[in-house]
Amino acid sequence: MKLVFALVVLSGCLFGGSFTDHSKAAGEACRADDDCRSGTCYGGICDGGSCSNGDSSQCPSNYECKYDSGDPIFGIGAGYFCARSCTGGCPERWECATSDQTCYFEGPAVTVTADVIAPTPGQVVTFTATMSPDLEATFMWRFEDASGNPIGTTAMGETCAQTFSAGDYRALVDWSTTGWGSTEVVMVHVE
Repeated sequence: MKLVFALVVLSGCLFGGSFTDHSKAAGEACRADDDCRSGTCYGGICDGGSCSNGDSSQCPSNYECKYDSGDPIFGIGAGYFCARSCTGGCPERWECATSDQTCYFEGPAVTVTADVIAPTPGQVVTFTATMSPDLEATFMWRFEDASGNPIGTTAMGETCAQTFSAGDYRALVDWSTTGWGSTEVVMVHVE
């Protein structure tokens, strides 16, 4: 009997599904799809899920059942979904055109800062990129002189350290998250 039980447990460990905790409800802050009960994190907020035939009673509170006609060229994405109501207030980086509409995501904002404002030659400067809302994202750093010539090394992550000779430089971070991406630039003047 013990052998059968051990095989069942072993088989669950080898072939079982994900053990991710999908504990966050619709409207709660998230970083990734795995954070949400609905399985979808969009714009730092857990998705409200789906509904049918415009019936908002199938949606969480502060959500309305809306219809998306989908992509007109490819015919994909059509269907009913629960959208955050403007009357309940929109989360950070979400907006409403009018109070009778639903919130829409403006996209994330990335801010780049340096820990030293006026570095001297050879001084280590640490750059940090922060995203609002806090989403899973990739950050790739690179540096250029005033003429656009690459200097130093490239790095991945939310922070990067670099030293400079005297002159003017640009610290660039290419960032991307699901559906969004851009490059942010910080100017550095070294005396």
